[in-house]
Amino acid sequence: KPFSQLLVIEFFSGTGGFAAAVRKLGMTQSLGVDAHVTKQVKAPIIRINLAETTGQCLLWKILDNDNVVAIHMGPPCGTSSRAREIKKGKRYNPPPLRSNAHPDGLPTLSGVALDRVTTANRLYLLCSEIMAWATQRGIMASIENPLRSHAWDTSHMQKHLVGLQLHEVVFHHCMYGATRRKRTKLLCNHRCLLPLALQCDNSHDHEGWGIAPTGQ
Repeated sequence: KPFSQLLVIEFFSGTGGFAAAVRKLGMTQSLGVDAHVTKQVKAPIIRINLAETTGQCLLWKILDNDNVVAIHMGPPCGTSSRAREIKKGKRYNPPPLRSNAHPDGLPTLSGVALDRVTTANRLYLLCSEIMAWATQRGIMASIENPLRSHAWDTSHMQKHLVGLQLHEVVFHHCMYGATRRKRTKLLCNHRCLLPLALQCDNSHDHEGWGIAPTGQ
């Protein structure tokens, strides 16, 4: 097939930076999928809420395309962030929603917090399912999240990954121009992403981590 007809799909795309980069390489049919579409998008984005059943049904229709050659997924990590474990004063704000002992969600959760965790778990399960589906069909796929994100340890993310031959790629963002020594993990089904695993060589300065005077 002509290179220009090959399709890469970026799920949870945000502004679609990944899809935009792939389009510049010549795969101009590539696009993003996200529940929110802003004016700052860098590539065509289809607005789909993947936490809903109707949205997931539409997703599988999109994937039923012979031109799909790669899939990238960056599910939201807000409920799984380790930043929630940092105290501001004597309390957590926002509070932790997961822990090492309870990566699927703290047993004390209720109300909005429980709803947020349940939604995130549904998305992690979907990522796991897509990865298995793509791997079985020889389609390149990758999942991205912070290295220490609780998302990786949830039963939902793990459910469909058992038995798959996958690769872990861990890199520091500062080696690619970012200002902080942040580590991200890519879980992928193809070795071609292994060279991305650059660890900080300490040849540059880093911005610090912590709470700003504004409380952020």
